[in-house]
Amino acid sequence: MTPIACIISGSMAYGTNVPGSDLDIKGVHIPSAAAIAMQRVAPSERVPGADHESHALHRFMEMASEGQPIVIEMMFAPPGLWAAEPKQAWLDLIGARDRILTSQTTFRRYADRQASAFRGKGTRLATLQALRDVLQAAWDAHGPEEKLALAECPLAALEPLGVGIIIQAGGNQRLLQVGDKRVPLGATLRQAASVVDTAIARYGARALRATAGGNVDWKALVHALRLAQEGMEYHLTGRITLPRDNASYLMAVRQGHVPLGEVEDAISEASGAYLAAEAVSILPPEPDRGWMDQFVYEQYGQAVADAFNSSPGPACGDGAAGFRP
Repeated sequence: MTPIACIISGSMAYGTNVPGSDLDIKGVHIPSAAAIAMQRVAPSERVPGADHESHALHRFMEMASEGQPIVIEMMFAPPGLWAAEPKQAWLDLIGARDRILTSQTTFRRYADRQASAFRGKGTRLATLQALRDVLQAAWDAHGPEEKLALAECPLAALEPLGVGIIIQAGGNQRLLQVGDKRVPLGATLRQAASVVDTAIARYGARALRATAGGNVDWKALVHALRLAQEGMEYHLTGRITLPRDNASYLMAVRQGHVPLGEVEDAISEASGAYLAAEAVSILPPEPDRGWMDQFVYEQYGQAVADAFNSSPGPACGDGAAGFRP
C-alpha cells in the first residue's frame, strides 16, 4: 500500500498528553494495485511498530461523511501534527473536505458514552472485586471444587452492591447474578471464580485507576467534555481546532485538579450547546458522493495503471509487443 497521510492523533493532538502517553498515528493509504485489481482491499490495516492504524482511501472518505470524530479530526490536523510529509492526494482531499463532511456526526454518541462510563467502570469493578473476595474466602476454606451454594450466605451480604441470588425463569435452578453475568449455584467455586476473573480483566487497567481515584475515570470525563465541545465547534464553523484551545483546562480535569461537580456542570453545558449547534449546523446533510466516487476512481485507477506500466511481465501474443497483464 502507499501511505498518503500519517497524522498524530489522541492526546498529543488534543494537547492533553502526559509523560508516558502513547504515540497514536492514524493514516490513509492507497491499497496495492493487486488488492484493487483482485477486489481484496481491506478497509483498514495495522502498521507494524507504533500504535498506527491506516484506512484505505475509500473507507476513510466513508467514515468522514458518516461524521466519525477521529476521522474528522485528521482532516483538520495542522502540519505540526503530520507525522510524515503527505502525498498530493491528501492535500487534494483536505482541500475538498467541504464536499465530504456533513452534519451527520457521531460526536454526541461518543461523548454520551464516555460520560456514562466515567463513574460506572469503577463502581462495577468494585462490586466484582468484592464478589471475588467472597469466592476466594470460600475457596481457601473448602477447596475450589466445592459448590458455589456453599457461599450463599456471604454472597447474600453483597446484595447492596448489586449481587443477587435469583431463580431462573421457567425453572427451579438458582443462580448468582451480578450485572449481566449469571452463574448456577451448582457450579464449582473454581468455575465461578473464572467467570468473575474474566469480567474483572475486561475492565482493564483504566477501570482499576478509576477505582483507585474514587470511582472517577477522569480520562473519560476529559473525552466527554472535549467531544461535546469539538462537535459544537464543528457544526457552527465547519472546522475543528487542534490542539484544543482549552487544552490546559482539559489537562487539569485529566489530572483530577478540577472538582467533580464543576466538571459535570461543564459537560452538561457543553452537551446543551452541542445540541443547539447541531440544530443549526452549517454543514450539508449529505456529501457530494459523485465527487467522492470520482476521486477514489482516479486514485485507485492511477495506482493500477502505474503498476501495470512498470510490470516486466510477459507480453501476450505471438512474440510481438502486446498487452501486459
